Amino acid sequence: MGESETVDEYFARTMTIANKMTSHGERMEQVTVVEKILRSMPAKFNYVVCSIEESNDVTALT
Repeated sequence: MGESETVDEYFARTMTIANKMTSHGERMEQVTVVEKILRSMPAKFNYVVCSIEESNDVTALT
């Protein structure tokens, strides 16, 4: 995620890529996509990522 990119823009871009991969036969769980998004968030969002990971309920975000 770029520093000037909003979370919404990044999420939309990532979901577009994931959907294209799925349409070409790649099998991936939504949880995997959410985890990849969380791992790639910039440091300024660490408090949000930590809160989500500590809740251990990443599946609720899909």
